[in-house]
Amino acid sequence: MNKNYIIIGDSITYGIGDYDTLGWATMLKKEIVNKDGTDMCSNLVHIAGFPGATSTEVLERIDNIYRTFQYKGFENIIILAIGINDVYEYGSNGENSLEEYISNMRCIIDYVKKQKIGLILVGLTKVEEEEEYINGLIIDYDIALKHLAKESDIDYIPMYDAIGELDLIDGLHPTQIGHEKIFSRIINYIEE
Repeated sequence: MNKNYIIIGDSITYGIGDYDTLGWATMLKKEIVNKDGTDMCSNLVHIAGFPGATSTEVLERIDNIYRTFQYKGFENIIILAIGINDVYEYGSNGENSLEEYISNMRCIIDYVKKQKIGLILVGLTKVEEEEEYINGLIIDYDIALKHLAKESDIDYIPMYDAIGELDLIDGLHPTQIGHEKIFSRIINYIEE
């Protein structure tokens, strides 16, 4: 069956930091749409990346995003990459605590399961080492995400070790090489 991937995430999903190839999600779109080598689109990819988005905002938008991009006759699969902004929001003003993140992600997972569609959770990436406090929180949020995936029997792709400090353009967003590393990990997972 043909597949329709709906990629939802934040500024990293949007492609910030990679101004030539427009980020890992666009790389994934090019790879998947052109996979069969014909001029026909046997698979579809839609990208809904929102700079600054948190799990709270994705939860508020998930129904509209899915209804906009679902495609009848295709296997619909959401690839969800969200959480870094939750960590930053919590670190800076006390909003989007780990408990709130887990609650939001559970609600998103429940919504997706009710739609009877696939879901792949993309793990969180690290930031510059100067931000040890933030990296410690990222690890906590990422571990929680991995546990949610396991308990919900959902695919999870780890990303924390996918990119290093040299792969960041501004301490947070990946460079083109960083985006390529994220893309490689996701496409390899999908193709297995």
